[in-house]
Amino acid sequence: MADWIRTTPALEGQIMPGKRGYRVCTRCVMDTTMVEIDFDHDGVCNFCRGFDLNVTARQQTPEVCAHKLEAMIAQMKADGRGRDYDCVLGLSGGVDSSYLALKCKDWGVRPLVVQFDNGWNTELANHNIQSICEKLGFDLFTYVVDWPEFRDLQLSFLKAGVANVEAPSDHGIFACIYRTARQHRIGWLLSGVNNATEACCPVGPKTKEHFSYGYRYADLHHLRALHRRFGTVPLKTFPAMGLFERIWMERKHLKRCDPLNLMPYDKKAAIVELEQRIGWRRYGGKHFESVITRFHQSCILPRKFGLDKRRLHLSGLIWSGQLDRASAMRELEQPPCPAELVEQDRQFFMKKLGLGQAEYNAIMQAPAKTYGDYPNQNWLFNNLPRFTAAIRKILTPFRTGPAANPAKAKP
Repeated sequence: MADWIRTTPALEGQIMPGKRGYRVCTRCVMDTTMVEIDFDHDGVCNFCRGFDLNVTARQQTPEVCAHKLEAMIAQMKADGRGRDYDCVLGLSGGVDSSYLALKCKDWGVRPLVVQFDNGWNTELANHNIQSICEKLGFDLFTYVVDWPEFRDLQLSFLKAGVANVEAPSDHGIFACIYRTARQHRIGWLLSGVNNATEACCPVGPKTKEHFSYGYRYADLHHLRALHRRFGTVPLKTFPAMGLFERIWMERKHLKRCDPLNLMPYDKKAAIVELEQRIGWRRYGGKHFESVITRFHQSCILPRKFGLDKRRLHLSGLIWSGQLDRASAMRELEQPPCPAELVEQDRQFFMKKLGLGQAEYNAIMQAPAKTYGDYPNQNWLFNNLPRFTAAIRKILTPFRTGPAANPAKAKP
């Protein structure tokens, strides 16, 4: 364990090294700070095995991926003919979404760019978003949160003591994108999600006691439960979206595609191309385009939960062959941010959320909780494939057409 995290005032008894001995995977840099980790006889963790099983084993040849990408782009353009846009694209100003926007220009695809402004964007993030839209000629729709509402929701998660303080932002981003697509009758959603930099799919029991870095942002039942208990401002405008509405949107109205998984995607090369072609500017660590994300990963997660989220990000680069383990271990010996920047972010964080020093200390020193300490629908997410299959089986006799009877479908 790096010295900088060992000497932070993390709460005793909440960090796994103290419970079962500290250990790091021999292939990546995931360690026992993650409660769901286990190791095989070679010391390789279940996150590595999950990547091999769910990503490497399913990886198709470059020729097949290129063919799928070409077909997807052609279909997207055909569906968008006669309309203002071919697809909707969420843009944070970070590497993945910015690079995807650049590729849209190369492909001749016309996205409606959507920005979820939660009040925490850095100046660099806003610069990147403006540069992309102006230089590539894309329309930008910015959703600005109602700050008293959103502040109250974020404070609810902080007071609850759960790790995923970013859940309200992540939930709002996707709900906003889905509803913007529907409002403009757009049939495609392009996502910057990719296996090259952010794959995380450990093998193991599907029902876990903990989610190390935070629980599912899509669980609206959980989000509302925390707000009911700790919030004071009614949520009247926050773009909340339940699981079944999201499924209905994806089945009936919106085709989602992750193009970065269908093309060679090297993060370093992508940054250079962005800088050279559109004047994109670097902002430091992954997702550090947001002040609260930077502070969350540099202070809250390590000091309250004993977690360094860079282990997840760096392991992703190791799995995809973009980084060697020794380099990742050297990077982890250094803190995520300079101490001066962490303190600057802390002051901004307290001022923006209206926290006094005593309230901030109380939040940081309160016992860490997990999603399981509050109402949630993890059981529903875990069993969704089984429920979907059962419903499809029940409805099949009442359906008509080729989908209900493939034997009668035309070749």
